[in-house]
Amino acid sequence: PVDRSVSDWAAEEFGRVRLSDGRLRGRLVELARDFHARPLAPLPQTCDGDAAKLKAAYRFFRNPSVDLPTLLQPHI
Repeated sequence: PVDRSVSDWAAEEFGRVRLSDGRLRGRLVELARDFHARPLAPLPQTCDGDAAKLKAAYRFFRNPSVDLPTLLQPHI
């Protein structure tokens, strides 16, 4: 079960990030929740050992429209 306060936090922090595809924003919010739940775990453990979720995370981080300035923009 997802902690509602974590869900709201992740959506509030990252829900306004402007990415080329809205699905990327959803992936970002999901990744934020997962990293919050396991902050010290490597990515495969963060993704609960789910191969499809891990592959999606790697695709997210390799996407050329995902970069640090874009992710930080709503916070500036």
